[in-house]
Amino acid sequence: MNLLPFVISGLGIGAVYALSGVGLVVLFRATGVLNFAFGAFGAIGAHCAWQLLEWKMPLAVAILAAVAVSTAISFLYGRIFAPLLSHRDIVVRAVGTLAPALILIALMGVIWGELPRRLQFPTDQMFVSLFAVRLTFTRIIAIILAVVMVIAITLLLTRTRLGLDMRALANDRDLSAVLGVRILIRKPLPGS
Repeated sequence: MNLLPFVISGLGIGAVYALSGVGLVVLFRATGVLNFAFGAFGAIGAHCAWQLLEWKMPLAVAILAAVAVSTAISFLYGRIFAPLLSHRDIVVRAVGTLAPALILIALMGVIWGELPRRLQFPTDQMFVSLFAVRLTFTRIIAIILAVVMVIAITLLLTRTRLGLDMRALANDRDLSAVLGVRILIRKPLPGS
């Protein structure tokens, strides 16, 4: 059996997983917490983009709206809820990310239902045949973007002052503050 067509076909979805992984690594390196709401933040943006496309809005507007919605929700979580958990145990902080994930998943289910949806891009129609497998330009862009992002994030985390600050914060917030890394300080919750 020839596995090469399956490898080629899996490259696109693998690139999407790689991009998601890069995002999780950046969040983990910056906060020291595995953020279980990460996917839900992106999913609500994708649903908003799909809805705008259904309303015949331009693709560029839908993409910008998706990024804006996901960023705004993530920002609100980071400014309102995350600081309340910042002095808690790492497991409590990780589990604390489940609440927004479950709320967003429920909200998406209520608004858009449970049926899967697909965003269509113009690059889905363009393709290259490689070993008898159609590789769309969308997947090619995802592969290139994944490689570029992995390299860029690696360089950011290992070669810059910002990367050093992010790694220091993830390891020990109090020691980072003593060393001059600017952090948002909130009073710990009672009993923590």
